[in-house]
Amino acid sequence: MDNIVTRYNRGSKELVFLNEHKSIEELREEELNEHMWRRYLRRRPLLPEVKLTISKLQHVTTKTGVKGIIRNGFKGEYYAIGNCNYGPFSYWSGVVDPEEVETEISDWIEENTELDPSDMNANSPAFSEESLYGNYKFSLDFEDVLNAYEYRFCGGENAVFRVFGMSCFKQQIVYTVVVHSPYEDQFCDFPLLPNDPDNSICGLEDDTIFWWPESVSSFNEYNDDESIDWRKYFVWDHLVFAFHVEHYFQFTKVFLLKHLTPCQLYEVNICMEKETRRTAKKFIKWLKYCNR
Repeated sequence: MDNIVTRYNRGSKELVFLNEHKSIEELREEELNEHMWRRYLRRRPLLPEVKLTISKLQHVTTKTGVKGIIRNGFKGEYYAIGNCNYGPFSYWSGVVDPEEVETEISDWIEENTELDPSDMNANSPAFSEESLYGNYKFSLDFEDVLNAYEYRFCGGENAVFRVFGMSCFKQQIVYTVVVHSPYEDQFCDFPLLPNDPDNSICGLEDDTIFWWPESVSSFNEYNDDESIDWRKYFVWDHLVFAFHVEHYFQFTKVFLLKHLTPCQLYEVNICMEKETRRTAKKFIKWLKYCNR
């Protein structure tokens, strides 16, 4: 199968690169006649250099999704591309500690004295408390999710991390890491996640996942043709973990409810069951009462 595939995801054009995580600079070298090239690759962005630790994993869903998760666990979904179906996967977003983000960005700005700190804020959607997908957010420690996965799906052995690929949308870049059992051979053709996190978009070192985001602000600086005038554009990137699950990925109800919180939707979102944060908070309170 071709490593570069175009498909449509919820009505949005998605350019998929399988088996690799490309930086913006590497994408620019492709000179692709695609929406992302017209939107942001032709520009010369000011790219931050911050190395962040993935400390938590997050799964955001709707009220319908919450009911199913509390009842049965996290359900796997197949990822269809071309004539291939991969999975089923349980998807989780990588989350970094807010204090680490602030510290790393502040240190980087100090080393780049020509920057105005007000132009480099850690307000990318990847770091936001708001959501594009639903009003209900499960936030678990990375270690807790990994330990539970290895116990249920890996026979207690270490899970395998591989570079699944990346998806480029109009204003979003998604880097996906597949996590699977050492006994699963479906993903043998995908490269292992690098153990050199200082020279890759993300990498594994001493059981810790590191990520180098290339967009930490809601608006990014760029200039054309080495002009002294800097302008702004918007694109954000984030890291997603696709856990291969042969059946439901289950936790106890008490544990799940302990780590479930309401969240506000972005003004522009792709949620099909829109609620207010207040309504979601009341429903979570009711769930906890019913499952005491």
